[in-house]
Amino acid sequence: MNTKQIMIVAGPESRINEFPLWSGLSNTYIITFADTDERAIEMAHSKHFDLVIADETDMEINVRKLSAVLPVLQAETDMITYNGGSFAELNQNIRQHFITKRNERIMRFLVLDSSGSHAEWNDFPAFSAN
Repeated sequence: MNTKQIMIVAGPESRINEFPLWSGLSNTYIITFADTDERAIEMAHSKHFDLVIADETDMEINVRKLSAVLPVLQAETDMITYNGGSFAELNQNIRQHFITKRNERIMRFLVLDSSGSHAEWNDFPAFSAN
């Protein structure tokens, strides 16, 4: 299993206040901090992240701007918001996010053919103008 890269966008005061929360995540994931939304956008230019967590309790972080710009920079990176709460809730949201992404990736690889059994694959399928 590879270690996921997570960028946490939180101001310095919320990082100090929520330090046990953020340090608990570093045991499982590789954590990178950004102090402002502008710094997060700059970091997204230079490094790939699997997930971005934006702290909505910090009024200086523009979450709307991040949610608009980050998909343009890294289309495969998703963003979730942190509204305060316990470490267990945040960790559960992160785990659920990665499980959902894994299941979507598996579904893309599966080829489901509901047109019936194809006992003989010697010929091409009939041409359809539709």
